[in-house]
Amino acid sequence: MILKKLALGAALAVMAAASGSVALAQQEAPVRPAYVPQTGDYVPPTKRPDMNDWFIQRTKPTGTTPKRADGHPDLTGFWNLGFGSPVPEQPGRRKNEYFEPDQSALQRSGHYYLPFYKPEYWKKVTSLSFSKVDSDPAYGCDAEGVPRMGIPQKIIQADKEIWLYDGGETRIIPIGTRKLTENDGDEAADKGISAAHWDGDVLVIDSVGFNGDTWLAWEGLFHTDRMKVTERLWRDGNILYYNFTVDDPTIFLRPWTSATQWKRQNPNNPTPNEGLPCLSANPKNIIDQYYRG
Repeated sequence: MILKKLALGAALAVMAAASGSVALAQQEAPVRPAYVPQTGDYVPPTKRPDMNDWFIQRTKPTGTTPKRADGHPDLTGFWNLGFGSPVPEQPGRRKNEYFEPDQSALQRSGHYYLPFYKPEYWKKVTSLSFSKVDSDPAYGCDAEGVPRMGIPQKIIQADKEIWLYDGGETRIIPIGTRKLTENDGDEAADKGISAAHWDGDVLVIDSVGFNGDTWLAWEGLFHTDRMKVTERLWRDGNILYYNFTVDDPTIFLRPWTSATQWKRQNPNNPTPNEGLPCLSANPKNIIDQYYRG
């Protein structure tokens, strides 16, 4: 029994130390807003290490990071390999039994991080989260949007632009050749208007000009057309890392930074298959009309 307690203590110490992940050193660990559904009050949130961040810190990339002639890392590659993760439930998977004291009525999945919505918008989020499958803007053949499409599957990088393919859509983004303007913010696009620049070895993509028709995630995490998204991509050997920060001052208390996603490069570097034809199924033919995720 004593040995078991010592082993458990050592494991917890490793996880606590890992919360300062080298891969996540560029950002402060994001926290979830503490919310009491019965009263609508917020309570000071607590910071705690996330299992996925811990796993990233424990993952050891192999190989060296290739550089282009301009000295910047080359992100080009087919990023479709994952890892055997010790995390029993991946973020985003539906889990009706997943409850925590701060947001028990809101949680319908294993998402660790949630946006910092203003109190008056939580009822709308909850209503959308528990609504039928066809209330999701991405249901059927509509776009997922940014940043919901997540880490790219295929990247082609040139000196002044980068192509990001997510399995269904392609984004072509200029690097260092233009800055976003006020007119860009008045556009109304699913993927917004984007411009990229280098911050050291991290590629930073800023996007504005969204239409407000997409969600941030399937749990009803909506946004407005005033949303601003900052995505970060960086590479360490054969591992690609990605996270994003969303600022929507109309409905958010403060910007929301996601957990970090990661993929391993496929050494064969094949061409991704074209996505399957989109079928907009009648929700009445679905057994569980409330199942999403």
